[in-house]
Amino acid sequence: MALQHAAGACGIAAIVGRAGAGKTTLMKVAREAWEASGYRVIGSALAGKAAEGLQREAGITSRTLSSWELAWAKGHDQLDHKTIMVLDEAGMVSSRQMALLVEAVTRGGAKLVLIGDPEQLQPIEAGAAFRAITERIGYAELQTIYRQRDAWMRAAPLDLAKGKPSDAIVAYEVHDRVIACALKAEAIDRLIADWDRDYRPDRSCLILAHLRRDVLELNARARRKLVERGLVGAGHDFRTQDGLRQFAAGDQIIFLKNDASLGVKNGMLATVMDAGRGRIVAATIDGEEARRITVEERFYNSIDHGYATTIHKAQGATVDRVKLLASLSLDRHLTYVAMTRHREDLGSYYGSRSFARAGGLVELLSRRNPKETTLDYQAGRFYQAALRFADRRGLPIVSLARQLLRQRLEWTLRQKDRLVALTARLSSIAAKLGLKPLRSPSSRPEGTLNTEGLKPMVSAVNAHQKSIAEVVEARLGTDPGVNGRVSGGQNKASPRLCRA
Repeated sequence: MALQHAAGACGIAAIVGRAGAGKTTLMKVAREAWEASGYRVIGSALAGKAAEGLQREAGITSRTLSSWELAWAKGHDQLDHKTIMVLDEAGMVSSRQMALLVEAVTRGGAKLVLIGDPEQLQPIEAGAAFRAITERIGYAELQTIYRQRDAWMRAAPLDLAKGKPSDAIVAYEVHDRVIACALKAEAIDRLIADWDRDYRPDRSCLILAHLRRDVLELNARARRKLVERGLVGAGHDFRTQDGLRQFAAGDQIIFLKNDASLGVKNGMLATVMDAGRGRIVAATIDGEEARRITVEERFYNSIDHGYATTIHKAQGATVDRVKLLASLSLDRHLTYVAMTRHREDLGSYYGSRSFARAGGLVELLSRRNPKETTLDYQAGRFYQAALRFADRRGLPIVSLARQLLRQRLEWTLRQKDRLVALTARLSSIAAKLGLKPLRSPSSRPEGTLNTEGLKPMVSAVNAHQKSIAEVVEARLGTDPGVNGRVSGGQNKASPRLCRA
């Protein structure tokens, strides 16, 4: 069904593939069918690692989106009606980048196939273009999970994908895969102890965390355990972009930046085969073939220990075992990615005291935090006004609507700040004048002064003939600083709104 949808006659097709459902396997079959029909099949992804995975596993020649955009700007590698463009991990692509891609595909008359999962990691930049497109054109869905080996572990990712993270978390708790400790520090101790117990050089294992400071600590402590066991040596100094590190034969490392000359991608894992001061030789796996890479710190220093990494760098990865350190910053999308990277086993560790104060583990990991698009506000009054304005003047509709909403919000916040400042100023003036507001408004008309118990401002004056509003107005009229600030704020807001 999904293959027929992708290979249909429409100019754009969307495939929603759940984590571990075999999206790249589907694209391999689709590529063979397209090429047999005389089409050129090319691929793209936001991250170099994802583009490389699409090329290695599906056989589709792939590059990053930025690389394609640069080539098209120079007039190279133009698309035509015999081209199929496959975009992997489409859920991470922002609205701006998606618009550029769709424009290039439409201009060349090519076909665009989008593959991704809107429930996984959200775009870094603004917008959620893939979700918006699937909601409007429809999609085929891959729901059968193949990555996990146990039946209950294959059911949990579907619960995470379908907006039922509580069911998935409860399933892992029932099977003792969620480990609660009182404090976060104790959870880290337990995680490292379990990782050390399960670690085998011939099996892949990855520690995941959301925060970089947690990743740094987990890497240091994991490596210390291996040094104590004699599995790796103390190592040689290598000055990385994040400081001095020690690497030895057997260390697992991660590359943090794309480099075409070395043939490495951001997020790629490798094993150190040999190390010296400021130099290492690492082996990475490309499909079935081991490839050795020599790295010198004077030319490339964007590496670190790879026992632990962030959840963002792990999207698209598959390993045998995963240890997850849960933090208060996690949401439903991060949890979905982190808890679906394993084949055999997963362990989640957290500090119960901090989670209890924040609302509970299930509640925090179930928070939905999707990116939005301007299309989500198309029923709103400002959105429709923007469309009419753009239509009359021939302006880019989406850009104008986004700009109008942003400027309206900024204007509102500015007025709030000015009113707060003005209120504080008026309160200060009233206090210096010895004026007090009425305690019981029902007993006197609003704005009149309660003079009971007040010391006269001038000797022998027993009553105040002016209200608070009149006194303050008179004072403000003679204060150029306050008068200029108020009038300036009013005069500046309106032209800005008119221009929007």
